[in-house]
Amino acid sequence: MAVTRFHIPDLISLCGPTFELQANGYCRQVSDALFSWTSNAGFLTKTEIQSLPGLQLSLLASLCYPSCDYTQLLLVSKYLILLFHWTNKFDAKSACAFECVGAQLSRETTCEWQRRFEANLEAFRYVHIEQGDIRPPGGIEDYHAICRSYSGISTLFDLVEYANGLRIPQRVHKSQQIRSIQEHAHDVIVFGKDIIAHNYQQSRGCEWNLVSVIMKERSCTLQSAIDIAEGKFKDALAKFLVAETEIPSWSPEIDEEVDRYVQGLKECIIGFLHWLYETDRYFGDKKADVREFGWVFLLPKET
Repeated sequence: MAVTRFHIPDLISLCGPTFELQANGYCRQVSDALFSWTSNAGFLTKTEIQSLPGLQLSLLASLCYPSCDYTQLLLVSKYLILLFHWTNKFDAKSACAFECVGAQLSRETTCEWQRRFEANLEAFRYVHIEQGDIRPPGGIEDYHAICRSYSGISTLFDLVEYANGLRIPQRVHKSQQIRSIQEHAHDVIVFGKDIIAHNYQQSRGCEWNLVSVIMKERSCTLQSAIDIAEGKFKDALAKFLVAETEIPSWSPEIDEEVDRYVQGLKECIIGFLHWLYETDRYFGDKKADVREFGWVFLLPKET
C-alpha cells in the first residue's frame, strides 16, 4: 500500500524546559520595514516578495535574537532574506544588497568576528554556488559532514555575537569545548529542520535531507526514517546539554560573555524550531493541525 501520510515528533516538547522561547518586541516594525526594503532592493521577483509575509523571516529573527534592538533585528532579517535567496541563486543585485548589510556588520564587530563570519559564509556559498549541481550525499556520514557548510547555520551563530554585543576572543572560539557546543547546536537545528522539511523537499526532488538519506542508506520506510532522524535529534540535543556543562572558565569577563553566547545558541535552537511550525513554507495552511497532531500528508512530486 502506498504511503499517504506520516507522523512527525513534537520537536518543541522534546527540547524541554531548558530552552525558553522569547520574542523580540520589534518584530512587527521590522516586518513592515523589511517588505519595503525587499521591494526596493531588486533581487527578488514580485512573486517572491508577495510570499515573504508567509515565510516569516522577521519572525525567525525575532525568535532567535530576542534581545537585540530595532536596527540589529532589521539587519539580521535582511541577512536571512539574502541567505534564503542564495539557496536558489546568487546574482549581482543580491550581492550588492549584501555589501550594504556587510558594511553595517563591519562597523559594529571585530576583525576576528568578520573573518569568522566571512569564512562560514564562503563555505555556504561554495556548496550552493560554486559546486552548483553537487552530487547527492552518499550516506548519513557523508551528509552530516557536508551539511554543516551547506546549511548556513554557522553564520546564524556568528550573529548571536553581533546581536548581543559580545567580544569573545578568537582563542576561546578555537577551544574544543566551544567548537563542540556549536556543532551540537547546529545538528539540533539541522536534524529538526530536516524532519519538518522532508515533505516539502521530497516533493521538489531535493535529496539533501537527513530523512531521504536514511531511507536510501538503510532501505527503510519513510516512517522508520523519521523515527531514526528523531533519535539523532534527541542525541544531538543531549550532547549539547552535556557540552554546556563542560565549558571551562577563562576569566570572569570572558565567562560572562561565553554564558551569554551559549544562551544565544539556545535561543537560536528553540526560536528556529518554533519558526519551522509557523512559516507557511513547509505546511502551508495545515501548520496548526500538524503542530497539534503531528500528521503530515505526503505531497506529490512536482513535475
